Amino acid sequence: MSSIKRLESKLVFKNDFVLAYDDTVQFPNGEKGSYFHTKWTAPYGVAMIPYTSDKCVFIKSRRYPGTEILIECPKGFGVEGSTPEACARRELLEETGLEPCVLNYEGVVGENFPTHVFSCNVTETPSTAPVSALNEGIEGLVYVPISELDHSFILRHRISCPVTILAIPLLRSGKKDF
Repeated sequence: MSSIKRLESKLVFKNDFVLAYDDTVQFPNGEKGSYFHTKWTAPYGVAMIPYTSDKCVFIKSRRYPGTEILIECPKGFGVEGSTPEACARRELLEETGLEPCVLNYEGVVGENFPTHVFSCNVTETPSTAPVSALNEGIEGLVYVPISELDHSFILRHRISCPVTILAIPLLRSGKKDF
């Protein structure tokens, strides 16, 4: 089967973080239509799966414009001229106040916006107050026993972050270095 063909791409919105396009496309059956899509302006993303000896550490936040509390892994945008590892360390410290002992590179997820995923062992007590907590809607840390992480945890807390969903079976496998 052939793919959808872009006939025209129209930039309809732009800010420091995202570009939004309204494309005119031709579907495999020959019909024309439109597709709306976005593209982050950062070169890549980073996500961390921090854990202690028996708990996974998540952030508790409210992502604008929503009012619902979200539980998710710390994550953020990469920066030109910086390595994914350096950005992961920065984001973890900014969002949690925790510093990783060693970052373990787990791989990349995402086709259109690559997100570099790391796991890391951390101490239970933040070494410093999270820097970006207030301006990013982060309300605190959640320490969840790895033994309690299962599909019901995902459903109960309405976890929607793909990286967070990926972290749960990895931690449940008992393999600390993934």
